[in-house]
Amino acid sequence: MKGLEGIAPVTAVRGNNDRVGPTSRLAEEVEVALGGKRVLVRHEVSLSKKGEEAPAEFRGRGLDVVVFGHSHYALVQYRDGILFFNPGAAGKRRFNTVPSVGVLEVVGGEVRAEVVVL
Repeated sequence: MKGLEGIAPVTAVRGNNDRVGPTSRLAEEVEVALGGKRVLVRHEVSLSKKGEEAPAEFRGRGLDVVVFGHSHYALVQYRDGILFFNPGAAGKRRFNTVPSVGVLEVVGGEVRAEVVVL
Protein backbone atom coordinates (compact mmCIF):
# COMPACT_ATOMS: atom_id res chain seq x y z
CA MET A 1 0.00 0.00 0.00
CA LYS A 2 2.83 2.41 0.76
CA GLY A 3 3.91 2.42 -2.88
CA LEU A 4 0.38 3.22 -4.03
CA GLU A 5 -0.01 5.94 -1.38
CA GLY A 6 2.91 7.72 -3.07
CA ILE A 7 0.74 8.12 -6.16
CA ALA A 8 -2.73 8.84 -4.74
CA PRO A 9 -4.88 8.36 -1.64
CA VAL A 10 -5.64 4.70 -0.94
CA THR A 11 -8.75 3.12 0.58
CA ALA A 12 -8.14 -0.51 1.48
CA VAL A 13 -10.01 -3.22 3.36
CA ARG A 14 -8.93 -6.51 4.89
CA GLY A 15 -9.19 -9.60 2.71
CA ASN A 16 -9.65 -13.24 3.62
CA ASN A 17 -5.88 -13.84 3.66
CA ASP A 18 -5.03 -10.80 5.78
CA ARG A 19 -4.71 -12.67 9.08
CA VAL A 20 -1.39 -11.30 10.36
CA GLY A 21 0.71 -8.19 9.87
CA PRO A 22 -0.33 -4.63 9.10
CA THR A 23 -3.15 -5.56 6.70
CA SER A 24 -4.86 -7.64 9.40
CA ARG A 25 -5.71 -4.37 11.14
CA LEU A 26 -7.64 -2.94 8.18
CA ALA A 27 -11.43 -2.60 8.47
CA GLU A 28 -13.73 -5.18 6.88
CA GLU A 29 -15.54 -2.42 5.02
CA VAL A 30 -15.09 1.30 4.49
CA GLU A 31 -17.49 3.90 3.14
CA VAL A 32 -16.07 6.86 1.24
CA ALA A 33 -17.48 9.84 -0.65
CA LEU A 34 -16.45 10.15 -4.29
CA GLY A 35 -17.75 13.10 -6.25
CA GLY A 36 -20.84 13.32 -4.05
CA LYS A 37 -21.56 9.59 -4.33
CA ARG A 38 -21.50 7.10 -1.46
CA VAL A 39 -19.11 4.24 -2.19
CA LEU A 40 -18.75 1.17 0.02
CA VAL A 41 -15.52 -0.84 -0.27
CA ARG A 42 -15.63 -4.43 0.98
CA HIS A 43 -13.58 -7.51 0.20
CA GLU A 44 -16.39 -9.97 -0.47
CA VAL A 45 -19.97 -9.55 -1.66
CA SER A 46 -22.32 -12.43 -2.44
CA LEU A 47 -24.59 -11.69 -5.39
CA SER A 48 -27.21 -14.17 -6.45
CA LYS A 49 -26.88 -15.41 -9.99
CA LYS A 50 -30.64 -15.06 -10.43
CA GLY A 51 -32.60 -11.84 -10.44
CA GLU A 52 -31.47 -8.28 -10.28
CA GLU A 53 -32.03 -7.45 -6.63
CA ALA A 54 -29.27 -6.04 -4.50
CA PRO A 55 -28.59 -8.06 -1.36
CA ALA A 56 -30.80 -6.80 1.49
CA GLU A 57 -27.79 -5.64 3.53
CA PHE A 58 -27.07 -2.93 0.93
CA ARG A 59 -30.61 -1.70 0.25
CA GLY A 60 -31.81 1.34 2.15
CA ARG A 61 -28.29 2.52 3.06
CA GLY A 62 -28.15 5.27 0.45
CA LEU A 63 -25.22 3.65 -1.33
CA ASP A 64 -24.44 4.47 -4.94
CA VAL A 65 -21.59 2.00 -5.49
CA VAL A 66 -20.27 -1.17 -3.83
CA VAL A 67 -16.68 -2.02 -4.78
CA PHE A 68 -15.54 -5.53 -3.96
CA GLY A 69 -13.19 -8.31 -4.95
CA HIS A 70 -12.59 -11.82 -3.59
CA SER A 71 -13.92 -13.74 -6.60
CA HIS A 72 -11.18 -12.45 -8.96
CA TYR A 73 -13.89 -12.08 -11.65
CA ALA A 74 -14.58 -8.61 -13.02
CA LEU A 75 -18.16 -7.35 -12.81
CA VAL A 76 -19.99 -4.10 -13.58
CA GLN A 77 -23.66 -4.53 -12.73
CA TYR A 78 -26.50 -2.38 -11.41
CA ARG A 79 -28.95 -3.89 -8.93
CA ASP A 80 -31.72 -1.80 -7.37
CA GLY A 81 -29.93 1.37 -8.49
CA ILE A 82 -26.64 0.40 -6.82
CA LEU A 83 -23.58 -0.23 -8.98
CA PHE A 84 -21.74 -3.39 -7.94
CA PHE A 85 -18.18 -3.17 -9.22
CA ASN A 86 -15.50 -5.85 -9.04
CA PRO A 87 -12.35 -4.80 -10.93
CA GLY A 88 -11.14 -8.40 -11.15
CA ALA A 89 -7.57 -9.26 -10.18
CA ALA A 90 -4.31 -7.73 -11.37
CA GLY A 91 -2.03 -10.24 -9.69
CA LYS A 92 -0.95 -13.74 -10.55
CA ARG A 93 -3.45 -15.42 -12.86
CA ARG A 94 -5.77 -17.80 -10.99
CA PHE A 95 -9.17 -19.43 -11.44
CA ASN A 96 -9.10 -19.06 -15.26
CA THR A 97 -9.49 -15.31 -14.99
CA VAL A 98 -8.08 -12.62 -17.23
CA PRO A 99 -5.90 -10.15 -15.27
CA SER A 100 -7.64 -6.78 -15.01
CA VAL A 101 -7.95 -3.55 -13.04
CA GLY A 102 -10.86 -1.19 -12.67
CA VAL A 103 -11.41 2.50 -13.20
CA LEU A 104 -14.22 4.14 -11.23
CA GLU A 105 -14.95 7.82 -11.66
CA VAL A 106 -17.75 10.29 -11.10
CA VAL A 107 -18.19 12.81 -13.90
CA GLY A 108 -20.99 15.36 -13.84
CA GLY A 109 -22.77 13.40 -11.12
CA GLU A 110 -22.66 10.19 -13.19
CA VAL A 111 -20.75 7.13 -12.02
CA ARG A 112 -18.61 5.46 -14.66
CA ALA A 113 -17.00 2.07 -14.13
CA GLU A 114 -14.67 0.33 -16.54
CA VAL A 115 -12.74 -2.92 -16.37
CA VAL A 116 -9.35 -2.67 -18.11
CA VAL A 117 -7.89 -5.99 -19.25
CA LEU A 118 -4.13 -6.18 -18.72
